[in-house]
Amino acid sequence: MSIISKTTDSICGYKAEYMEGHLIKNSLKPIAANDGTIIEVEDLFYNMPLRSKTISSESHELSLIQDLISKFAIIFSNKCGFILKKYGDNCQMINTKSSDTLLSNIDRLFGQSISSKLIAFDMDNPKLNYKVNGYFSNNDLNLKKFHFILSINSRLVECVNLRKSLKELFKNFLMKSGNPFILIFMQIDPKNIDVNLHPTKNEVKFLYDEEIIARIVEVIKEKLQNKPKNELDFNLSQDFQMNRISNENKSLNNFDLSIESKKSEKEFGQKLQKYQMENFFQSTPKMKALSNQSNEKTSSSSTKKSNKIIRIDSKQQRLDHYVNQRCSSNNRRSIELLSLSELRVEIGSNVDEVLLKIISESCFVGCVDKNYLLFQHQLDLYLLKLADFNQELFYQIFLLDFGNFNYLRFKTSLSLRMLLETYFEVYPDLKSSTNSVDEMIEMIISKQTLLEDYFSISLNDVEESLEALPVLIDQHQPNIFYLPEFIYRIINKFLNVVKNKKRIYLNFKE
Repeated sequence: MSIISKTTDSICGYKAEYMEGHLIKNSLKPIAANDGTIIEVEDLFYNMPLRSKTISSESHELSLIQDLISKFAIIFSNKCGFILKKYGDNCQMINTKSSDTLLSNIDRLFGQSISSKLIAFDMDNPKLNYKVNGYFSNNDLNLKKFHFILSINSRLVECVNLRKSLKELFKNFLMKSGNPFILIFMQIDPKNIDVNLHPTKNEVKFLYDEEIIARIVEVIKEKLQNKPKNELDFNLSQDFQMNRISNENKSLNNFDLSIESKKSEKEFGQKLQKYQMENFFQSTPKMKALSNQSNEKTSSSSTKKSNKIIRIDSKQQRLDHYVNQRCSSNNRRSIELLSLSELRVEIGSNVDEVLLKIISESCFVGCVDKNYLLFQHQLDLYLLKLADFNQELFYQIFLLDFGNFNYLRFKTSLSLRMLLETYFEVYPDLKSSTNSVDEMIEMIISKQTLLEDYFSISLNDVEESLEALPVLIDQHQPNIFYLPEFIYRIINKFLNVVKNKKRIYLNFKE
């Protein structure tokens, strides 16, 4: 091995040659050189041919060298720069500068996917005379290879017990095949270190190792359990409300919409039971076709194994497939209203690109219950509140398909009087503060043409009944228990404020 080295204050460099770890006599001599150190190794295994057989190829040997130099470059960040080139190739595999910071070197050598997900930690114990600091990847990062870099007193070493303990810890936070990135710097009294475990002196043990390792594991575990704010994180409160996503300096507000519902659907359901309203929607042709297909396949699919029934192909469960279904019509109308166009432009200009990317690239996992569903984006699992999401989704579909909705018809039309009286049974206090039921029915019937033309809400003026509702998403059937409140809102909070029918849709969200 030969070493050529020159310091910045020296007028020339010096070259020294070594054999079997010892300086060759009279080999040290001055030489023209640039500032820095060049290490050249030749015939590395000349006296250990068996060792050379453990390296399968030149590319394997090169990868081991690259891994070693990368670790040196990390450990000596802000102190020394490293350049690695393959012999005969001018391309630099590694190139770091002495001024480069630790995080910039991690980013350059291991990639931004790792450097952007690191959590810092530090600890010390004057009694045991040690200091520890470093970085480890959070539980969002799952690597194929376990990256463990340990520096004790500025020397790259291995500690088997520490490595095993940390690997066991991360098994509780990562996927089954996932691995972390861990970088640890330790300062220990040299007299407490035993380097004579291996001929290469690469593996070490140190005094009080059990206590120190246990403390390191404890600190990292606490950090993993308390995710820092710079992560992309959905904070779910006890009532599972989705609040805010933050990603470094970017932030986006989730759907923080409120639905003013003073009573649960259970109360409406109890009042509507006497009208026997179950299964009262007519099937559309598309629904019938799907229903027939499912019936035909029932007998054959029932014999399939259970693992064949579970949908595991994420391509079949893309979340955007469920939210991009707009009502189709062969006779679409183009309704050119200035205020409608302004609302569409407003929605387009307020698109949150981060949230849009999450939704479009997510996979539907399943429903927790009737109020929440789970979806997965990359390695993150999110809980979505359906009421808030659906309100925003339906509102945007409404603006895009305004005046072009299909009909969801009832098998038997529903009496408007029955619906309003049911509402007032649940909310008796409102009856005295509003118009009479007869006046409210007269009011909504007077808007019959407008409601059907724009909203596909079909009324029968003779029977004073509701015949159809709009279809915003194919095969979606609204919850019938909210019909009384829906009719009341149309009359009391929608039609009462309408002065210009061209702006009627502005109150649709209500």
